[in-house]
Amino acid sequence: MQEANKSNNYADQDWHELLVLAHNRCGQNARKLSRELDQPFTTLLKWLKKQKTPKSPEELKKALIVYLEKPFVCGVNPNVLARIWQAMRCMRKFSAAEIVSVTGASADYCRQVIRLMCRCRYLRLVSNDPRIFLLVRDTGPRPPAMNKKRTALIDNNIEQEVAA
Repeated sequence: MQEANKSNNYADQDWHELLVLAHNRCGQNARKLSRELDQPFTTLLKWLKKQKTPKSPEELKKALIVYLEKPFVCGVNPNVLARIWQAMRCMRKFSAAEIVSVTGASADYCRQVIRLMCRCRYLRLVSNDPRIFLLVRDTGPRPPAMNKKRTALIDNNIEQEVAA
């Protein structure tokens, strides 16, 4: 997880290295990457195999940098709370709107989770306008669960209930 938080200097890499990074990030799914970059699938395959170079490598490089710097949540997890937890761990500093956009969860549910995590001291409010939160207690990859009354978190990493 520490390596994921290091900032990458994508500007120092050439377009093909960035293309390979983006291809690996998509799970080596060239069709998905072609949709993300709005490029034809067959052209993208030729670029990956270095059979062809783009007409404007600098424009492609800019598009790849934009894609690689977006927050990334790998895989589609059916558990909404797990997606929220994973996004929080990846981003560290975030707003509720960012979590909603990255995870696809409802805004109300995200606000409930953030409110409970703040009360349990997993998150801290960094900025009030806009409301930016910081993950201060990252106990591990397994997502916490909420009790039925939503007054405490059950941390699956340390196997304890954390009351608000």
